[in-house]
Amino acid sequence: MRVKTYREFLAALDELGFLLFGGGSTGMLKLSDITEPEAWFRGGEDDPWHWREMLCERKDGVYARVLGGQTFLISWKWYPAFLAAYRDCDTLDERYEAGMVSAAVWRMRNLFEEKHALAKHELSARFTKSEVTKGLNVLQREMYITISGEVQKLSVDFRPVGWPSMEFTRVEDWAPEALAESEKLNPKEMRKAIRRRAGEISPQADKEALNRLFEEWGVE
Repeated sequence: MRVKTYREFLAALDELGFLLFGGGSTGMLKLSDITEPEAWFRGGEDDPWHWREMLCERKDGVYARVLGGQTFLISWKWYPAFLAAYRDCDTLDERYEAGMVSAAVWRMRNLFEEKHALAKHELSARFTKSEVTKGLNVLQREMYITISGEVQKLSVDFRPVGWPSMEFTRVEDWAPEALAESEKLNPKEMRKAIRRRAGEISPQADKEALNRLFEEWGVE
C-alpha cells in the first residue's frame, strides 16, 4: 500500500484502523512505511508531515499519544476502542492520592477541567518546560486530552507571535460521541482487539518488538 495524497491517506486509515505517525523500532506499521520519502517536508496538503494537523483540525480522525507516548493516527471507527482500553485503569485522582502522579500533572488536569481547551503556549506560561512535556504526555497517554488543532499566539496588540502551537482539548468535549460509544465496550477485549489488529496491519513486524509496545496492557 502506498499513498500520495491526504485523501488517499484517509482511505488507508479507514482501511487499516490505525497506524503510527512516527514509531522508531516499535515494529508496528507507521506512516513512513506507506509514503514516499521525498513526499515529506515539501509543504502543502499532500505533505505527510502535515496530515496529523489536518486530521485533527478537520476532525477526519484522531492523532493521539498512547502506549508509552507513541504517536498514533486513529480512525473514528477504532477510537472508541482506544478510549475503552484505558477506561478501567485507576483514575488520575486515585493515583495522585497514592503518590503515583506529580502535583504538576494533577494541577494541569484540573486546569483542563476549568478551561476545557488550552494551547501549549498557555500551559508554558503556567508550568516549567519539563512539567509541560510530562503533563501533556501523561494526559494524552491516558486519553484524557487530545490534540485538537493549532492556535496562534498573539501579542498584547493582537499581532501573531512565533509559530502556532498545538491546542489540546478534553476528549469529552472534542469527541463526546466516541466517548459514549467506548462506555459500551469491554476494556480488556478492546486491548486484545487493538493488539490483534496491530499484528494484522504489521505482518512483517518483529513479534517481540510489538509485544514490548503493548507491554503496559499485558496483551500479546
